Amino acid sequence: AYEPVWSVGSDESASPEHCAKVINQLREIVSTQTPIIYGGDVNSSNIYNFVSRPEIDGVLVGRAGLIASSFIKICRIVAEYKKII
Repeated sequence: AYEPVWSVGSDESASPEHCAKVINQLREIVSTQTPIIYGGDVNSSNIYNFVSRPEIDGVLVGRAGLIASSFIKICRIVAEYKKII
């Protein structure tokens, strides 16, 4: 998982563009078969911007997952994007 140091424990997430750039750099080091996920401040307001980036293989939901209604909303957004439901 990738999370910028300045984002750890804060309410500030990196931009999806920043994450994609860093993940592309990480792909030069690790196998292209290794999934790389974003672990910053992901919530129902920004989740689509992360899961819609082809460079980002997934996300880790932190604090937003502690509230059931928020976590369900995140899951629904991802499921709709991935056409799971």
